[in-house]
Amino acid sequence: VTPEHPIELVHIKREPVGRTDERNIAMDQIELEDRKDFLLRTSLSLTSMGFELSFIGHTPHARTFLNSLSPPYFLRDLKVVREDTAGSNSAPAPGFDFAPEGSPTEESELPIVQDVRSKFTFLVEYVTDIDRGPEEFFKRIIRKENYDEEKLSEFLEKSGHGKLIDSLLEFLSKREDA
Repeated sequence: VTPEHPIELVHIKREPVGRTDERNIAMDQIELEDRKDFLLRTSLSLTSMGFELSFIGHTPHARTFLNSLSPPYFLRDLKVVREDTAGSNSAPAPGFDFAPEGSPTEESELPIVQDVRSKFTFLVEYVTDIDRGPEEFFKRIIRKENYDEEKLSEFLEKSGHGKLIDSLLEFLSKREDA
């Protein structure tokens, strides 16, 4: 950020991190109901926190912001709206009339972009926990044609998952495709 290229923070919104925070977050709380399809946690077994950051600046500011994020994050949505010369945001880009080939053009007629400010809005999802439970894994992959009860029990015991044997075998005996 330089004096000739300032950045203006519009908002930072986030999910609350506890009951106390939920009571005090006020206008900083992000609304994700209409954007659930964008979040990984709706389709994968993981826990995450959503953040929305919006600022007005130049493209290098957006690149710097993205480069400063630390994993495990996922950029779930990015909206860029170009600012018009009056300072308000406008969605359509300006049109240009190009002179036909061979016609003389003056330097003053060339479209020169001087101040390319845009409003950048990032929806970032930080993964905080992944469900790597072995029981769920085994329930998803084991089928009747590819497991032997004795070998499965031996494998679970030797791999340190002996406590899963009874519940997993019970689950498999009740399943139709097991």
